[in-house]
Amino acid sequence: MKTAPLFALPFALLCVALAACSPTSSANGPDTINAQSPPDHPTQAHSPGESPDSAPAAMEDPAVWTTFDRLVEEGKLRAAQEEAQRLLDSARQEGEGGLWAAALIRRAQAGLALSGFETVAQELRQADRPKNPLHRTAIDLFYGHALVSYSQAYSWEIQQRERMGSRDEVGIDKWTRGQIRDEALAAYLDGWQARQGLGTLGLDRMGSYLEPNNYPEGVRDTLRDTLSYFFVELLSDSSLWSARQGSGLHRLDLDELLTGDPQSLGDDNAHPLQQMAGVLADLEGWHRDQGHEEAALNAALERYHRLHAAIQVETDRLRIRQQAEELLDGKEKLPWWSSGMAMLAEMVRAESGADRLAAARDLAAAGAAAHPDSVGGTTCRQLVRALETGDFQLAAMQSDAADRRSIEITHRNVEKLHFRAYPIDLEQRLGSQRQGHLFPQGDELRQLLATTAAHQWSLDLPATPDLRHHRTFVTPPGLSHGAWTV
Repeated sequence: MKTAPLFALPFALLCVALAACSPTSSANGPDTINAQSPPDHPTQAHSPGESPDSAPAAMEDPAVWTTFDRLVEEGKLRAAQEEAQRLLDSARQEGEGGLWAAALIRRAQAGLALSGFETVAQELRQADRPKNPLHRTAIDLFYGHALVSYSQAYSWEIQQRERMGSRDEVGIDKWTRGQIRDEALAAYLDGWQARQGLGTLGLDRMGSYLEPNNYPEGVRDTLRDTLSYFFVELLSDSSLWSARQGSGLHRLDLDELLTGDPQSLGDDNAHPLQQMAGVLADLEGWHRDQGHEEAALNAALERYHRLHAAIQVETDRLRIRQQAEELLDGKEKLPWWSSGMAMLAEMVRAESGADRLAAARDLAAAGAAAHPDSVGGTTCRQLVRALETGDFQLAAMQSDAADRRSIEITHRNVEKLHFRAYPIDLEQRLGSQRQGHLFPQGDELRQLLATTAAHQWSLDLPATPDLRHHRTFVTPPGLSHGAWTV
């Protein structure tokens, strides 16, 4: 299943793949979180021609971009950029928020091929933006993810940089990895603070700029979901954390993480995991109050999944798993419950208990049986199949005495193995110039297997109900002194 929507660019100047997202906002809590952008994040100006409370229109009319698209196809990128600028000037003057946002993005796309990322990002950072939540969110997502992509593509060079001033004092080409991360967070936070206006908007409202995910209906349907899950993806990326954040997981309060506090978005000292949990708690609460049971369930499951992936202390992971079990209890009627059971099974599978694999199989089997045609049901069946698939490996002594346990079998879910033994003339092979190996391999081995074996026998293996690998040793019967291929 595709887990992440991505910005689909109208031409191949930049591949921007964005993670799956969903909007967040809690009807129980404040409409906006009391969080301020970092001090050196610029304040955006707005056109007086557009009301922030007006109903967001569609992002753009494709017919407007006929000339732009033709210029791009002809490779005339400078002219295409000028056409985007002309449409941008017109949109600003008329207060057309959809065209305004689209023109900013397309101008940036054309500029990437002409002047490089730093110049384009600086222009996008300083540009005035429309007030509509839909249009602002489109720009924020594009800008924020472009910054992350830049950080990843030029990671070696960026890691060599030393801080020379605030983000307002130096150009983007001088920003450290931490400053790039902070700018991306500020962009997402700017959009997230306007999440309340995105809860009723479907993913199609961004037109060609957002490729909708393929989650089942009722799970991640709105732009509020999209914004929130993009934000979560950024906050969960430990490669963007500072050294202190990466080594400070043991100082976090697990109870707070499991619950999630949206107010952590207003705390500059909060750990990214605290903020991630807060975003998802906010989203869960909003969906729950709207009666969106599966969307609320998905937000909570995502919080537990992210925490389980980030935290490696086994006792803490056990608590996270138990919390997920409590969440799923009583929700068996929801098709998305099976996806939760698949997640739960994977958590159990990663534990260290002797019965962990059998327990994981039972959980996955329950998920597959409850909703066999759902996404989660399919995932559960695949997991059951993987855990129950037979598997074995052989290891043997290259030289051993007769009647000894010369062969070791590592196996699971295999009832019986059949053996064949072929004698070989070791002395002749050592003196032959054409033999490249001491024992037959490749085509020579296949030819040998086509002949009748000197000895053959079968072995019943002990059952492995715990689905774990077990070892069984074999004493080859009836083999005389000499060299054998078994």
